[in-house]
Amino acid sequence: MNTNPEYAFSVDPKTGLLNFGFSQGVLDHDSAGQPLPSRYSPVDINNGMTSTIGKRYLRLDVLLNTTWNGVALNPASALSPIGQLGNPGRFNPDLTLPEQYARVRVIPGTERVYGPDQRPGPNYGHRTQYTRVSSTAGVVGLNEYKILYDDVPNAKAAVNGTPITIDNPPANVRLGYIEFNSQPDTTDPTAPNATNGPNSLPLNKTDNTGALTLIADPVEVYYNFQMNNVRDVVKGDYLTREQMNIKIDMRLYDPRSARPQSTRLVTKVNVRNLPH
Repeated sequence: MNTNPEYAFSVDPKTGLLNFGFSQGVLDHDSAGQPLPSRYSPVDINNGMTSTIGKRYLRLDVLLNTTWNGVALNPASALSPIGQLGNPGRFNPDLTLPEQYARVRVIPGTERVYGPDQRPGPNYGHRTQYTRVSSTAGVVGLNEYKILYDDVPNAKAAVNGTPITIDNPPANVRLGYIEFNSQPDTTDPTAPNATNGPNSLPLNKTDNTGALTLIADPVEVYYNFQMNNVRDVVKGDYLTREQMNIKIDMRLYDPRSARPQSTRLVTKVNVRNLPH
């Protein structure tokens, strides 16, 4: 059970609605408290190809304060809920229950990923929404990504022999790992930016003449997180009503719009009065 729930749930005092999901903007915001997306540099993502993982990727548990196009990607006041509320020291690749890995997780389907358009054309390098593919997909294409909503249970098998320790698991088996097109770049004179490679994230974008004179837009990620585990329970107190209406909503989020499709279970329960 989560014994230290910084963000357990919110309660509507009028309707009794309990919501276990929170936007990353509660910690990822500017100095005035306005929520912001988590921003990442295309250069840093492309440089992942030279890391031990060898993928173009980002980590939601890390927010860098470096600049892009002369502007700070993330203000100093911004924090990542995963990095701030997670507990990497509890990670154990031999465990199988997700709640034993971390106290925080990304709510599946709530993420929205925007990045520079990788497809040739007048919008090349401009901000566009990427499409999620399955986390088991072998190849991630242009303007696509895959994400880990939780730690990988069979982490040892997932990294093909890469050394794993409890204190330092590889990024590609941790929750919040987002992978982009990681196919090797080849020289392609027909690509908009042949020097950058057709599979890399664009570093420049087209101006109104079609020339690559402008700095490409950064990668932006919005998502919701939760800290409740499957073994957590919620106990409610009430005054003198003998009959209670119990409603449970289950939400499946659309990957493009992030709008939830809800399934609702409703029942009435007769209970005896209890003193407050």
